Amino acid sequence: MAIVVPEAQLQAYVLGLAREAFPHENADSFTVETRLKVRFGRSEHDHNGSAFWEAEGRADLLIFHKGRPLAVVELKREDKALSDKDLKQGQSYAAVLNPRPPLVIVSNGNETWIRQAENGEPLDPGAD
Repeated sequence: MAIVVPEAQLQAYVLGLAREAFPHENADSFTVETRLKVRFGRSEHDHNGSAFWEAEGRADLLIFHKGRPLAVVELKREDKALSDKDLKQGQSYAAVLNPRPPLVIVSNGNETWIRQAENGEPLDPGAD
């Protein structure tokens, strides 16, 4: 039986890779997000998403650049194939952030998608 890497372990690994990829960013540029504020009309609603995410075994990693959201990283268990539903989940988190990060990264440790948050299209490898 193959050993499946838990999401928490994958999260720690990806966090380390992100810090290596962005060495000029300080430690505050990488956070595990558990609270979101959503504005509906004039009312602001503060939701503690940790209970839902813990129940689902999911946690988002946010990467910031110069204090602005750069990417939402959505992690899945390595034995689960990535799906459009996973991408939509990451996009939904990106949509409630202001400003919206331009990237959603979805990974199960074996496969990684880097997509544009707005439309889900693959990131052009030659893009900035």
